[in-house]
Amino acid sequence: MKKQNYQVIEDNAGGMYLFFFKGDKVVLGLENIEFAQPGDLDNITLKEAKTWESRLDDPQAHYDDLTSHEFGWQVVADQDGVYPDRMGRAAEIVFSVESE
Repeated sequence: MKKQNYQVIEDNAGGMYLFFFKGDKVVLGLENIEFAQPGDLDNITLKEAKTWESRLDDPQAHYDDLTSHEFGWQVVADQDGVYPDRMGRAAEIVFSVESE
């Protein structure tokens, strides 16, 4: 089974978003991920994410707007791993990463 492509993005204000992709197109976006409990994002699937209430109405537009800025956002996790060196405090809490 092919691994689902996704990105967890943390903005500069501690807000977190989860975007799922099909190719280069965003097919689902969730906001307020900073309120997820530690472990909620471990191995999350598109099917499971579709049941969350924090879905964005136009996820592609939201992703494009968020990532159009050079600074103020970081991909803190994706299908290839979790990146503690990029995380702010909100992502550290959600991913149970100890801050230095």
